[in-house]
Amino acid sequence: MAMGPRSPRWRTLLQTMRLCFAIALVFPAITAPSAVLGAGAAARVHSDKTGDDFLISCQPGPLGADYRAATWSGVSPEDPYAVARGADKGLIRLMYRDGRRVKRFVISRRLIRSVVTVKLDQDLPDKVDMIYMAKGLMLIHTSASNAGIFVGSDVYRLHYDKRGDIDRRNLNRSKDLLQSLNLGLSFYQARRSQCGSSGWK
Repeated sequence: MAMGPRSPRWRTLLQTMRLCFAIALVFPAITAPSAVLGAGAAARVHSDKTGDDFLISCQPGPLGADYRAATWSGVSPEDPYAVARGADKGLIRLMYRDGRRVKRFVISRRLIRSVVTVKLDQDLPDKVDMIYMAKGLMLIHTSASNAGIFVGSDVYRLHYDKRGDIDRRNLNRSKDLLQSLNLGLSFYQARRSQCGSSGWK
């Protein structure tokens, strides 16, 4: 079978190459927090429920730069493939605003008290960042889609309830995010002196 630019085999090869490129490009940025922890902490945690190993790290504020939700695209925003999937409107979804798409999401370094990162111990562009701030917690889930052609981030805004616990109702539909949240919360509570100033939740 001829392997021209329009053949199925060629498209499969191209998608595989894009996925590898996305991993090579985005994965270092995803793991960067644990590489520049300084006074922070890091650990590998095994989950008995799923049998997976997770890498968890924290970085106390103030950070050296603003936090920016990660995105990457293997095609231009104007490409028909991107337009058909809504990627031209942005690869970041604000889940607390009904999934509204935006092109950038930035949290000022001055507002950040601590960043806790939870990810599977695998070479994949998939992680959860928990951004501790004075008035709550932002959870940002970064992952690849469409065979690695896109890397986007879903942003959740979480609040403390009257008992001082994190309100998890916005994450009830995702067991994976709930697990990452619980692992990150436990890690932060156990290492609060390393992950953030005392007195922060």
